[in-house]
Amino acid sequence: MFYGLFSAMLGENSPDSDDELFNIRLSIINNIKMIIESQQPILDIPEAYPRAKESIMRYGMPASLLNNRQYDIEQLCKELEGLISKFEPRMKQVSVIILELLESCNSIRIHIEGVILSKAEKAPLAINSTIHLSDIRFTVDW
Repeated sequence: MFYGLFSAMLGENSPDSDDELFNIRLSIINNIKMIIESQQPILDIPEAYPRAKESIMRYGMPASLLNNRQYDIEQLCKELEGLISKFEPRMKQVSVIILELLESCNSIRIHIEGVILSKAEKAPLAINSTIHLSDIRFTVDW
């Protein structure tokens, strides 16, 4: 049974705590995948609309980071940490580290760490993954 954020919001009966934590981990990984594989709209939001800058209008990776030949590693990590913290509320203390740039296959290997907040407990989550820059695809290195 897959127990995701939507099920939790509806108040559906949760599975056993071991299954629940496993399903929460899978759901968080899936949400991170959707964040990274999405691209923010290329819009210049006027200063008159400050809330728009904090809304779903900023869901996904900024085009300015993904369409570069030279990647600012610190900026990319900071942007990923911010996006995950903002759009994945079940994960706190998010940290992103670039493991390596793979120029031969145009991808970046990253390590994402954080703490899962569930009803029962706090649990660590660590993911090694790859962002394929050619087609903005996110894969988890199981």
